[in-house]
Amino acid sequence: MLTSLLPGRRRKRERIAATRAFVDAMNARNHADARPMMARDFTFVDAGGTSVKGRDEVLASDSAFRDANANAQVRILTIDAHDESVLVRGYLESRMAELAGETLWRVEFEDRKISSIHVTRAGYAVTLPKFAGLGPA
Repeated sequence: MLTSLLPGRRRKRERIAATRAFVDAMNARNHADARPMMARDFTFVDAGGTSVKGRDEVLASDSAFRDANANAQVRILTIDAHDESVLVRGYLESRMAELAGETLWRVEFEDRKISSIHVTRAGYAVTLPKFAGLGPA
């Protein structure tokens, strides 16, 4: 019985570790390390349905987003594996009021790669997809 639970627990720990490593790489603007963690058809979507699709498009949008706002940083407060997803509660640290504040992520996986991130922010807070929709990355 216990041995049947171990692969699931290990997979959850691996996904939590992968999510932390991804956030760390993106915060460091180390896209060379983040890229192999992402599925080719990676999608970043916000609660309003606005999305950025494709690994390279997301990385380009992230670079432009951080250039435009003094390198805002995602800070993780809590992280937990739930079913096949990783749930993250955190905040975006920025000097810009439009960006700073709480953020919730649901991170989805395809095998060992992150396939999508669904982000929810309160009110009119800017998300990466919303920023990317304002113009070319």
